[in-house]
Amino acid sequence: MKRVFSNQSNQLGLSLIEVMIALTLGLILTAGLVQIFVSNQRSFSLTAASARVLESGRMSAELLNRAIRNADYWGCSGGLANAVNNLDPSGSGFDTATLGFGEGLEGTDNHSGSPTTGEPPALAGTDSFIVRGVGGAADIKITQVMVQPSAVLHVNDSSSIDPGDVIFITDCTGGDIFQATNVNNNGTVVHNTGSNSPGNYNPGNCTNSSANAHCLSQVYDEGAAIYVPYYEQYYVGNGASGEPALFLRTGLMSGANVGQVSDIELIEGIENMQILYGEDSDGDETADQWGDASSVTMEDVVAMRVSLLSRSVDDNVAPDQSDITFGGVTYGGDGRLRRVYTFTSAIRNRVGG
Repeated sequence: MKRVFSNQSNQLGLSLIEVMIALTLGLILTAGLVQIFVSNQRSFSLTAASARVLESGRMSAELLNRAIRNADYWGCSGGLANAVNNLDPSGSGFDTATLGFGEGLEGTDNHSGSPTTGEPPALAGTDSFIVRGVGGAADIKITQVMVQPSAVLHVNDSSSIDPGDVIFITDCTGGDIFQATNVNNNGTVVHNTGSNSPGNYNPGNCTNSSANAHCLSQVYDEGAAIYVPYYEQYYVGNGASGEPALFLRTGLMSGANVGQVSDIELIEGIENMQILYGEDSDGDETADQWGDASSVTMEDVVAMRVSLLSRSVDDNVAPDQSDITFGGVTYGGDGRLRRVYTFTSAIRNRVGG
């Protein structure tokens, strides 16, 4: 009998041991890939959070720095002490905060978190500050000397002035704040008592005792400049997304709602703001002592030191970050990335002569 030998392998599949080895190797590779993915994701999240925190802090500091530097600017009038407010305090819609023009700078320490009427919805324990002044480049000029303090104002350009606008006029010896009751095509601006809200009144400037007297504090000559006054309050509140944010409350100086305020969310991620004020006690235009708003005389403040606590929007991006104590409060435990930004800014309209 002839024996036939076959070279064909008798193995028809994988053994159980080989399957287990293959599965183990696959699990090891998969675990490694998952670990790399998670690590990269955490690194990306941390990098993105760090960039966002840095951007929020930098932009907030830049914005607030500019507002502080420009505070209490009233053209060449020499300040509010030389200006007369002709807005009617008993008129409809008059609000002392926005239209009273009492100080160029005000501050509030440690908001309660339960705002009363007129206060912004600031977060508890945060500080806020108010700046007032005028804006514009003095492009609007008086072209004719006023016949008398109650006369209309002839200007070179009335296109940017509307009836009801609150405006400021100065000739470097003094100034007046009033409401334009009518603006004519011939380039004249009227400042009657008018039907606008709050309207003008006679704070003692007119010799005429009539209730409708509407005199400015002086006769303005050719070249007197007209500006637009403003009211701004910066505070920390809850944003539209529920995250804390830096807010601007601005007073409306034109339109149908003169004297009312509008709250604008500026920059998300600002959790707290603490402020120290540099007071010049000897008149040398440098800060001699620093304190909070309740311990300084605001009219003598020449600089402000602002500290901002910026945090990431997402939590658990920096679980190893140590707790931060800021403004007497300890923050942490939620894995958010936090950074403190501090800057000092001089109020340039109160220094340098």
